[in-house]
Amino acid sequence: MGIPEDQISALFERFSQADTSITRRYGGTGLGLAICKRLIELMGGEIGVQSRQGLGSTFWFELPLPLAPSEAGKLPICQIGSTSQPRRVLLAEDNPINQEVITAMCEGRGHTVTVVDNGAAAVAAVHAGEYDVVLMDMQMPVMDGISAARAIRAAEAYGKRPATPIIGLTANAMAEDIQQCRKAGMDAHVAKPIEWAELFTTIDQVVVSAPADALAALQVLDERKLGELVNVLGCERVAKMLHRFACDIENRLTVLDEIDVCELSLIMHSIMSSSGQLGFIELSNLSSRIKEDAKHGARPNCLPELLLVGRRAIEAARAYVGRL
Repeated sequence: MGIPEDQISALFERFSQADTSITRRYGGTGLGLAICKRLIELMGGEIGVQSRQGLGSTFWFELPLPLAPSEAGKLPICQIGSTSQPRRVLLAEDNPINQEVITAMCEGRGHTVTVVDNGAAAVAAVHAGEYDVVLMDMQMPVMDGISAARAIRAAEAYGKRPATPIIGLTANAMAEDIQQCRKAGMDAHVAKPIEWAELFTTIDQVVVSAPADALAALQVLDERKLGELVNVLGCERVAKMLHRFACDIENRLTVLDEIDVCELSLIMHSIMSSSGQLGFIELSNLSSRIKEDAKHGARPNCLPELLLVGRRAIEAARAYVGRL
C-alpha cells in the first residue's frame, strides 16, 4: 500500500510503527525493524526501504560478505543408496512440503510414489490399487491415520485380501503413540523429522515380513467365549441368539447416516454390550471408541470402518451358526 514519506524515518526506531492501527489490530512492539537494523549495522551493512503510495514498499539490506572457497560452497549430497527392489509406495500426507520431500527422497531411492492427502483417500486407494507399502501420517483431515489404518485392515480382512504393510509417520514418538499405531494394525512406526536410512530400512523390513493375511492381526470372534455359552445354553439357544444379533447389527448399520450423535452414542452402547457379551471383540472395541466420541458431541470419522467391521461380525455369527 505504501508508507507516507514523513513516517519512513521512524520505521527503524524502537517502539514505533508507521501505522498505529496495525498495533490495535495485530499487536506488536515496533522492535522488529529496529533489531534488523542493529544486527545489519553490527556486520558492517546497511538497511533501507523504498516506498510509493498506492504501489507498495521494498525493504532491502546490503552486507559486505567475503566469497567462500569453491569447495566449501558445495552443498553436501545425501547418500541414501539405491534400493535392491523398487517398491510401490502410497503416501498419505496432507502437508504439501512433506509430500514433495518424501516423494523426492523415495523416488531417489528407486520407489514409485502415489500421494493422497487424507485418510479416507488412503483407504480408497488401497482398496482400488496394489501397493507394497503405505506411509501413513497420523494427523490428517477427513480421516486420521489411526482410523484409516483400522479401516484398511478391516476391508482387507472382510475381502480376505493380503495385508498391505503400513508404516506410521508422526512427530509423536512416545511409547503410547507407538502402541496406538500397533493396535490400529500398523506394522511399524517412523518418527518425524524422518531419518531416511531408518525409513528405507523399515520399508524393506515390513515388506519382507508382511503377514500373508489381514486376519492374522484382527480377532473378529473369540470362539472360546462363545463356546462357553454353547456349553451352558445349548446349540439351539445360541443359534437363535446369534441370528437375532446378526439381524440387529444389520438393521442398525443401515441407519448410521440418519441419526444424530446422541442416538449414535446409545446405539454404540447397545452394540458394544451385545457384541462383547457374545465374543465379537473387534466390533465391541470399535463401537466403544465411537460411543466415547459421540458422547462428547463429536461425530466420529470411522463410521465407514464400522460398516466393514459390522459386516464381518455378521458373517462370523452366521458362519458359527452353520457349524452348530
